[in-house]
Amino acid sequence: MSFLMLPLYHIIENSEQGSSSVSESSINSDNLKKPYQLLAKNQFPKKCAVCRGSAIGYHYSVSRLIQVKSKNTVFQVPSCNGCKTFFRRTIVNGKRFICMNSKNCLESAETEEDTKQMCKACRFKRCIEVGMDPTAIRAAVKTEEGRYLLDEISRRQRSRSSVVKSNEDFLSKIIKQLTYLEKKSDELHFTAIPLGYEDLRTLSEILQFGPEFDSYKIQNLTPIIDKKPQVICMTYMHSALLAAVESSKTFGLYSKVSHETKMIFVKHVALIGSIMMSASFSMHQKKSDELLYPDGSVYGKTVGCMPSDWVAEYKRQLQKTLRAFLRNNVDRVEYMLLKAILMRNAAVAGLSSKDREIIEEERNVYGKALLEYNILQYGILNGPARFGALIAINPIIEAQSKIQKDVYVMIKASSDKRNCSHPPQYLFDEVMDS
Repeated sequence: MSFLMLPLYHIIENSEQGSSSVSESSINSDNLKKPYQLLAKNQFPKKCAVCRGSAIGYHYSVSRLIQVKSKNTVFQVPSCNGCKTFFRRTIVNGKRFICMNSKNCLESAETEEDTKQMCKACRFKRCIEVGMDPTAIRAAVKTEEGRYLLDEISRRQRSRSSVVKSNEDFLSKIIKQLTYLEKKSDELHFTAIPLGYEDLRTLSEILQFGPEFDSYKIQNLTPIIDKKPQVICMTYMHSALLAAVESSKTFGLYSKVSHETKMIFVKHVALIGSIMMSASFSMHQKKSDELLYPDGSVYGKTVGCMPSDWVAEYKRQLQKTLRAFLRNNVDRVEYMLLKAILMRNAAVAGLSSKDREIIEEERNVYGKALLEYNILQYGILNGPARFGALIAINPIIEAQSKIQKDVYVMIKASSDKRNCSHPPQYLFDEVMDS
């Protein structure tokens, strides 16, 4: 996984101290608290994690503190009195159960009633899966079989705990890197190109330099000689695409593919990145249910030379990614991880099989990170479903990207007849014309 970390670590090592969103002092102070002190006030579980019945509290929980989203999360096991008692009695007496349904009792359990029909073997297995800790039982183990079962389960959970800790370290590192990268990308997007200059570089020229997120340090900008008015929406579209391109330069795959591959790859993913940036900005920073530019103006309010009867429908299409984010209540970390996945699209047309393997390998790293994050946030039972719901946003973003490119082609084709054009924006034209 070192191939993934090197480019972004290089940026982080040269950044100012304290750029991470995780505060060391807050982590240290929270670690001194008892697990129950980190729970929200009056928080009470509704469903038993084992049988889905009504829970009466948290029982026999594994006390693990997970550093995610700049805070510590306590993982507790909500359970009903029946499952709590069943787990304790099984451990104390050292009972062993055998499933007569080939351990498939839970595969077809879709409702609470279905879950209650599971056998004792599968019920005990579920108790372990959701995190019930046998060492938290205060009652004395009565039999030799009970002590053996307790030791067996404890060893298994310690082994699983070491894997979980490794996954948590991996996830924290990924989130820290993406948080820093997103901060730098936002700065470039919001500041745009310095006044008095325009960016007439081709995509090929832009890709010849390393990542640059300070608009005042961009090389080869062109001074504006004539006093033509700037088109604000075009300026922000360009800066959003440029921020996505500069972000893509930090991908580990860049050191493994040719310049031609980068050109093909970036022409597709740059618009995907800019669409997601705009949706996240509107939702997470502006708390808006309408797509906004960085200056707060409404996205798509003026659509240049588009026929008037198209404008309303086009504006509706532009909102699709934001609507998907709002509908799924996508948080900031989920957005960053999802963008990292979708911008590493191995299915881009024109790539070789070797290039696809390189991209897919890196994409899978972020896929694993998003799944781990969802499991930490929603639990082992609901986390995978949450992951699937987020990945399902991809076709919506791809469709919006295609619509924006189709509209660009339509406007470009009719510009001579309508005597309308936009300022030369070579990056914008190359991406939208691909």
